[in-house]
Amino acid sequence: MIDRRHATTAECGRSTRGWLVEEQLLSPGEAESKLRVARAGVTRPAVIEAMRAGEISHKHAEQITRFLPRLDADARDAAERELVKAATVTDPGTLQRGLRDLTDRMCLDETAEERAVRQYEGRWLRMTDTFQGMTRLEAMLGPVEAATVRTALVSLSGPSGVDDDRHIGHRRADALVELARMAMKSGSVPETAGEPTQCVVITDLDDLNRQLQPGDTCASTLNGTPIT
Repeated sequence: MIDRRHATTAECGRSTRGWLVEEQLLSPGEAESKLRVARAGVTRPAVIEAMRAGEISHKHAEQITRFLPRLDADARDAAERELVKAATVTDPGTLQRGLRDLTDRMCLDETAEERAVRQYEGRWLRMTDTFQGMTRLEAMLGPVEAATVRTALVSLSGPSGVDDDRHIGHRRADALVELARMAMKSGSVPETAGEPTQCVVITDLDDLNRQLQPGDTCASTLNGTPIT
């Protein structure tokens, strides 16, 4: 309240920090710490309430309020709750070491350019054969790549009509396959040994027969795709 009203400037011609150092005899570091925690009360009320209730110390509050701005804005509220909870059962030294380790693990000291390189280098995709011919698809993509894939999938994963009873997981899976099918049909997929890229599917004859349309012969279709 004193800092927000600039009361020390009006009363004694000093900034709040200067008043704490010169009148209250705090060190410059202590004054900065006090101000940081006090100013955080506007955006981080849970920290201040826990300190006022005696659940955490001022040192806890300082460490938490110093750490939170380094996170993405949409992650700070959840992180605040978890850190306050941890601070109630942890001494300031242990909390500080934990936050330092978390900073290293999350690479919070890196620049935006370094973060972009790390995310790009961390991309991967795995296809794992499971049971009964099914395949599990897992991937890790950077923000830009993920947005590209998500946008493409959204454009193809809407219901095909009022009778489409596929749930969203089915529609997304079908959309991913359709993206690959469209790329192969367009000829944009690189050739292999001078020949167009081809997809060879091996399946049980009984499974194929169940999906063939009645009356189909050599020009059968599987989910609308011609089978040669």
